[in-house]
Amino acid sequence: MSISKVTLLAILIFILASTAFAQPAQSTRAVDFYQKVVGDWVGTYEHTTDGEQAEDIYFKFSVKQSDPNSFTGEFAYFRLNEATGDPQPAGTATIKSMVEADGSVTNVISGEGTIMIENNLKQQTYNLVEKLCNSDCGGLSGDICGKVSVAGLPFGVGKNGRVSSGSSAWSLDGDVLTINQSIKAGFKVLFFSKSYTLLANSKATRGTDVAAIMKKPRVAKKPADAIPGGS
Repeated sequence: MSISKVTLLAILIFILASTAFAQPAQSTRAVDFYQKVVGDWVGTYEHTTDGEQAEDIYFKFSVKQSDPNSFTGEFAYFRLNEATGDPQPAGTATIKSMVEADGSVTNVISGEGTIMIENNLKQQTYNLVEKLCNSDCGGLSGDICGKVSVAGLPFGVGKNGRVSSGSSAWSLDGDVLTINQSIKAGFKVLFFSKSYTLLANSKATRGTDVAAIMKKPRVAKKPADAIPGGS
């Protein structure tokens, strides 16, 4: 065998070996990320719809590992009942995460809850798919697609909404989990169309007591002359 053939063979072996080891390394990195997320979290869900700030929402998030490359998460959302100061259910979501051999992640998300559109709360259901890859910051980022349905829009236009564009980024800094999402959804029926842009930021820490992180309603102070012994 000539030197040139030996050199070519060595280069080919190196390339094949590099490819074989690169994919598991990427896959391991994504699996490691989700393994660090496994457990119970509580946090805040802040969002705007077309620039309009919505009410404060809080959540519990529980993540389990289903098999070496699969994870399942359950979200339970709450709003503060200002009359009682207790958490009030505001929606649920399930997320199934699959880490592929090339290190990419597919998140299949289904859920229901409310969304603020034109100063009115509307009931919403959604089925979304996130396609994520390892990001430079050590987390995951990528695109969102899927379907949404919003009740109460004119002419029933909200029944068959689709995500025309969307992005998602997951990051973990110590025991702080952050999920940033941007979703543009559109609806159309006959001559009428409607769209909205949702920007959402979820930030969570380890825990199970969602009531402990909720902003309690302010209690108005009584005038001094209404307080026994007041002056």
